[in-house]
Amino acid sequence: MEIRSNIDSAFIDAAEDEIYQILLYQHLSYSDRWNSNYLSVKVIPIIRILGLILGIFGVLLSFYVIWRTPEWCPVWININFYAFAFFILSVIFYFLPKINNAIYNWSRNYAYKNCKKIAGKCVKEARHQAPYIAEYIVKGDSIVYCRKKDGESKIAWTRKLKGVAIFGQHATVVFRKWTSFSPKIIFLHEDFDSLAAALKNVPVETRPMIRRVN
Repeated sequence: MEIRSNIDSAFIDAAEDEIYQILLYQHLSYSDRWNSNYLSVKVIPIIRILGLILGIFGVLLSFYVIWRTPEWCPVWININFYAFAFFILSVIFYFLPKINNAIYNWSRNYAYKNCKKIAGKCVKEARHQAPYIAEYIVKGDSIVYCRKKDGESKIAWTRKLKGVAIFGQHATVVFRKWTSFSPKIIFLHEDFDSLAAALKNVPVETRPMIRRVN
C-alpha cells in the first residue's frame, strides 16, 4: 500500500502545530498522573508529618544537649551542626506541599517549551526539503518513507510499525505506549483515512489528538 501527500511550507506549519499539541497532551497527562498518584496523594502527606515530628524533635533535643550537656552525649559531636540540620529538615517538610506544587508547575511550564522545541525538530528536515511529495510504502509490519522531489524519490527512513498512534489532520505521532511522551515515528499526511487503513493490519492502536487548553 502506498500513501502520498503533497508537502509544502503551509502544510508543515499545520503539521508542526498538531505534533506540538499531541506531544503537549502526552507530557501534561504524565504530569497530571504523577501529581495525582497514590504516592503524591496518600504517602507524601504522611511522610511530611513524620518528617516534621522528627525535625522538631531533633531541634529540641539538640537545644537540650547544648543547654544541659548530658553525660551520654560525646563531646566530639557537633551539636550545632545537628541542630541546624534538623531545623532545615523541619522547614523542608513544612513546605513540602508547596515544593511539590512548585515542581508540578515547573514540569508543566517546561512541557510547553520542550514540546514546542521537539515539534520543530520533528519537521526540521521536512521544512528544509519542502516542497516535495511524501510517500509511505507499507510492507507487512514495516513502512518505508520516501521524499519525491524533482522527479527523484529518496528513501528517508524505514521503521517497524508497532505501538500506539495519535493522529491529527496533517500529522500522526506513534508512541511505544499510551503513557509515553517520547515519539517513535512521525507521519505527515493530507488525510488520516489512508494511513488508518494501512495501520489496521499492524499492531498499532489509534486515537484522535486532543488540544490542551490549559
